[in-house]
Amino acid sequence: MGSPDYLKVNFESVEGAARAIQNAMVNMEQELVSMANKLRPMVETWSFEAQQAYVANQEQWQKKAELLNQTGIELANQIIKAKNIMWDTEQAAVALQRSFSV
Repeated sequence: MGSPDYLKVNFESVEGAARAIQNAMVNMEQELVSMANKLRPMVETWSFEAQQAYVANQEQWQKKAELLNQTGIELANQIIKAKNIMWDTEQAAVALQRSFSV
C-alpha cells in the first residue's frame, strides 16, 4: 500500500484517458449517423404514423446523444485541465526542491 503523503501521477496515462474519451464521443456520433442512414430506407416504407413516432423518438435520442457528447467532451477537457495543474504543481515543487539543494 502506498504512502498517503504523496500522489503519483502518470501524465501520459492521464492524457491518454482524455483522448480515449474524446475518441469515444467521435465514434459514438459516427455510429449514430451510420445507424440512422441504414434505417432510413426501412423507415420510409412505414406508415405515416409509424414514421412520425420514429422521428419523434429519433429527435429525443439525438438530443440525449448530443448531451452525452457534450458531457464527454467536458469531462475530457477537465481531465486535461487537472493534468496540467498537476504538472505545473510538480514542476513548481521540483524547482523549490532544487532551490533548497543549492
